[in-house]
Amino acid sequence: MLLSTDGRGEEWASYPIPGAFAIRYGAYPSARTWYVTEGYWPQDAAEPFAHAAPHLEAGVELSANIRVGKPAPRPPPPQGVSAGSGYVANIYKTTDGGASFTKVFASGLEDAFYFNAISCGSENSCVAVADGEEGDGKIIHYKTYAYYTDNGGKTWSKVFDGGDNYVSLMAVSSHPLENHFATRRFMCFLSMYVQVKMTSASDGWISPSGFAPGSNSPTDVATYFMRTTDGGATWALNQTLLDCISSDIESAEGLTISTCLTAGGLSSRVAFYQ
Repeated sequence: MLLSTDGRGEEWASYPIPGAFAIRYGAYPSARTWYVTEGYWPQDAAEPFAHAAPHLEAGVELSANIRVGKPAPRPPPPQGVSAGSGYVANIYKTTDGGASFTKVFASGLEDAFYFNAISCGSENSCVAVADGEEGDGKIIHYKTYAYYTDNGGKTWSKVFDGGDNYVSLMAVSSHPLENHFATRRFMCFLSMYVQVKMTSASDGWISPSGFAPGSNSPTDVATYFMRTTDGGATWALNQTLLDCISSDIESAEGLTISTCLTAGGLSSRVAFYQ
């Protein structure tokens, strides 16, 4: 992983994480305590929920269900991954500013989900979001999860399970800090893509996306903005926003902003909450 050490992006340092091969997102609740997610999905995943600019030669997969441009090659899985579901979902933690990392969450071979974003309200309290899918090629069952820890990663509890209601849950980011690690960028989707953002030690958002209520048309999409007021332990629906696939959430000085892709990914909007 890379991190700007001066807060301005002029100086960067590399922090290898032994054993990790598919690092996705990070949260930095303090200068020395960081959390990093790892996520990998099978190469034969279904067509994406949102495919922006499909004719661009330079493509990137934001998640298994969100793609920009043509399909981009991903690193092959390490030995042993293909023997199970083909998914990887791990979380690593450092308490010494990247000098060493410990794996604090490890998925099993049969777990069919991968981690996206993670956001922390404190050094000990964090929420990580994940998505995945199972099926036989004809019928697909989507998975969107949020996992929570309040003891520094010693134990994790599943605090959100979207069932088949959402397609993605992708990104999460933590609240602003008064240090040089405060500037950072994350992405997150729910219902095949989920975002997560802790705006304080107690308050935060996840934004799963999927089909609009009462519709299964691929052009009728919505994001379901869910809020926590207890640090991430429980979540409740706050608002449903039509024609929006939340791609990122950030917050500062009482204003929370989410970027929104449309169903085809060819245009975007910004939603505000204050």
